[in-house]
Amino acid sequence: MNKIPTRQSGRSEVAVTELGFGGAPLGAVGAWQQENDADAMIQAAWDGGIRYFDTAPLDGRGLSEKHIGRGLHHHNRDEFVLSTVPRQHLWNKYSTSLKKRFCSS
Repeated sequence: MNKIPTRQSGRSEVAVTELGFGGAPLGAVGAWQQENDADAMIQAAWDGGIRYFDTAPLDGRGLSEKHIGRGLHHHNRDEFVLSTVPRQHLWNKYSTSLKKRFCSS
C-alpha cells in the first residue's frame, strides 16, 4: 500500500487523505459501471492508499452509495472517511425549488 499524506478537513478534527475517491462514475455518471468494475476501482483506490471516499445520492440515484458501501464494508470503519450529502437535505432543497418554479401563483 502507498502512503498518501493526510490533511485536516476544514475546521474539523477529521483527517482525510490528500487524494480522494469521487463516486460519481460508480453511479453511472458518464458511463455505466458493472459491480465487479466498481469493486475493482474501489479496491485499486484502497490499495493506492486512498482513505477518503465521496459520494452523493444523486450519483446514479444512490447507485454510487451502494457500490461504495459494498466496496468498503469489509474494512474497519475507523480506517476511512466517507462523505455524502444527506438525502433529506437534497429533497428539501430541490422540492422547494420545484415548488417555487411550478406551483407559484
